[in-house]
Amino acid sequence: MGNTLTLKNGLRIYQDEAEVLQEIEQITGESFSFVNNIRAEIHMGALIENKHVIKLSIYHCKLSSLPKSIGNLTKLIHLNLETNNLTELPDSFFNLKNLKELFLTKNKFVYLPEAIGDLRDLEFLTVMSNCLKSVPESIGDLFNLNFLNLSNNNLSSLPESVGNLKKLSYLNLDFNEFSKIPECIANLRNLRSLTVGVNHLSEIPEFITDLEKLVFLQLAGNNIHEIPDYFYKLRHLEVLRLHKNELKYLPDFMEDFTNLEELTVSNNPIQKFPDFLFKLPNFKYFAIDWEIKGKFAEEVKNLKRAGVKFYF
Repeated sequence: MGNTLTLKNGLRIYQDEAEVLQEIEQITGESFSFVNNIRAEIHMGALIENKHVIKLSIYHCKLSSLPKSIGNLTKLIHLNLETNNLTELPDSFFNLKNLKELFLTKNKFVYLPEAIGDLRDLEFLTVMSNCLKSVPESIGDLFNLNFLNLSNNNLSSLPESVGNLKKLSYLNLDFNEFSKIPECIANLRNLRSLTVGVNHLSEIPEFITDLEKLVFLQLAGNNIHEIPDYFYKLRHLEVLRLHKNELKYLPDFMEDFTNLEELTVSNNPIQKFPDFLFKLPNFKYFAIDWEIKGKFAEEVKNLKRAGVKFYF
């Protein structure tokens, strides 16, 4: 495997991997801490096992580029590059075939390279708060992906290949430019959480009812005027967030949403109180406007007596 050297803390590491860390330290002007666990608050941290770097955090370091040598960290499974100034990844980056978790939040990516699809072991990918205009077709090759966060970008569409992500359980598309929910999402039969808040949606498509495992649905901050009849098929939902839309009524068939625990409808022109809430055995949290609270004071009082918590 090559020569090894001993660090000041007594850990042994392969020399070529130590040189990667040294190069990054030279670029950032900061030093790595060698830790037993990589936590979110760690600025520059590395976890070494069996002489290999397996987890690495380069967080909030004003990093504008990665050294080509990054590709030498072939045993890396976790990489946090959040809150930097990255716009691209070197070709060697895609030698990191064992990578399972990749954090790219708060950088300056406009595009992701096609080679992202080479990271076949990837299970967790977050690219929120960048400048993405599109997602490459190759993202559909990430067959092991379970978690994908693309929120707060400039996306208006997704490639059809996203439908190949059969293991995906969490998809976040909040704060983008979607006028419709991408139809490829209908193929994500293991999806449990879908958030498409603060986009430009005006309707809820029927294909969304194909998502039989969906328990969390966030459609807040759009321009949705009604809940369609076919929505009744989503009666397994536990959390439904619809605040900041144009809804006047909620359908009575929602009395069959017996798993529902949370419903948000604040900042909607609601004209009729959803009496079905009294029939939901697991209901705990309800968000409405102060104005609506006053309009339906008796109903609100009775729900509170039933143990429901309100958010205004």
